[in-house]
Amino acid sequence: SPQPEEPKPSAADVPEEAPRTASAPRRTKTSSGRRLNAPRSGDGYFPGVAMKLESSAFEPHGKIPAVYTCDGKNIHPPLTVSGVPSGTYHVALIMHDPDAVSGDFVHWVVWGIRPATTGITIDEGNLPPEVHEGWTDFGTVGYGGPCPPSGTHRYHFRAYALEGMFRFDDTPTRAELDAAMKEHILDQALLIGLYERPRR
Repeated sequence: SPQPEEPKPSAADVPEEAPRTASAPRRTKTSSGRRLNAPRSGDGYFPGVAMKLESSAFEPHGKIPAVYTCDGKNIHPPLTVSGVPSGTYHVALIMHDPDAVSGDFVHWVVWGIRPATTGITIDEGNLPPEVHEGWTDFGTVGYGGPCPPSGTHRYHFRAYALEGMFRFDDTPTRAELDAAMKEHILDQALLIGLYERPRR
């Protein structure tokens, strides 16, 4: 399971703007399949799409509790994916901050979550052993919680139902996972949470 960042950043740090350490390009192998991308929507939902992503820890567009951030335990929140379509082999999750000064900041990259019937439950701070995690923009592998340098930021948790499994020669970035699953998306869902660090 993902480990909290050490040491915890201070208010003077700007943790979400540090670039990920550069690494050599990685080759990606994917299974073949058809492209079934769901339409995107800016308000956190996809009209006409059955799959839904929720958390018992916060409401859509609600405040993410500090325990799931750099000001707390820095563990991922509990998540539930419902309405997973038939034919889904596994589910991927990407968490990112579109309000970062850099333009976007990747906090979590996960794939290989196998659905039970039509749903998935991800416990707080715990992932099944078969699940894989990728690089974040903190330069680490695993979950990195919200840690905005200033103001309130939106955090997008996006789930993808995928029809094939992917094999990577090395730990992938978000961009590499995006490229691998591009032609294999059966459905997707979005949950948005907000966080602002307490004033010190």
